[in-house]
Amino acid sequence: MFDLAEFFNSNLGVALIGGFFGSAGGAWGAQYIAMRSLRHKDVQQDLKHLNAATLLAMQIANSALGLKNQHILPLCRDYDQQLSDYLSERPVLHLLESDRWQFELNLENLPSFSPSVLPLENIIVSKIFATGREISAVSELIDSISRYKSAIDTRFEAIKKIEPRMQEPDVLALYFGLPQTNGITDATYKTSIEALGEYLDQVIYFSVTLSIDLSARAKRLVDTEHSLFGCSKRPYIVSPDWRSVMDNGLVPRAENFPRWTGQFKKI
Repeated sequence: MFDLAEFFNSNLGVALIGGFFGSAGGAWGAQYIAMRSLRHKDVQQDLKHLNAATLLAMQIANSALGLKNQHILPLCRDYDQQLSDYLSERPVLHLLESDRWQFELNLENLPSFSPSVLPLENIIVSKIFATGREISAVSELIDSISRYKSAIDTRFEAIKKIEPRMQEPDVLALYFGLPQTNGITDATYKTSIEALGEYLDQVIYFSVTLSIDLSARAKRLVDTEHSLFGCSKRPYIVSPDWRSVMDNGLVPRAENFPRWTGQFKKI
């Protein structure tokens, strides 16, 4: 009768059983290494896309911040001050039967602003598993840039109506969006100035927000998958720092966008 216990204790039994478990363990180990290598490659690819998207959002934000600081903010501030001064002096000018003013109308040509959002949109929509907040932010960014360009065009058309009337009494009413002598109010130029400031602020907010969110997501990915990197140096992550422009008020606060921020949990 075959003795199973004696077989297992024999040299042949030990060799066969050891070979079987050795082969199984080796196959499992090889599969584990292959899966780990594949996961490492996927994470590196995700980080590459996240870093690229963060940089693209930063480039748009920096362009918009430069435009605001050098052109739009001074334009809006000067216009508001001119309007305030004119409204305070208007009764005196009326009594003196004069409509002269002590300032120059600011009708300067503004630089074009056409940042390419398509590469950023492509990464968020096609390359990464984007969150609803990220998709919404890039959509708002695209819309804001489009609206800003429309405001530029509207101001240009308003300037074409103002310039031929520079010597007419109604030129200030046209410039400030006040009733003219014929009773007509044309606030095209005034609303275009307001729109430029509003829409550029939206461009800044959503591009800055995207860069912060994408960088934070890359950091969470590295923290979650830290075991893949072992003792090696942590992967490079693009980390935007907007503290200075936030402190000086160039970046709008999230409180200015309650309807948008209220849709998403804070990351």
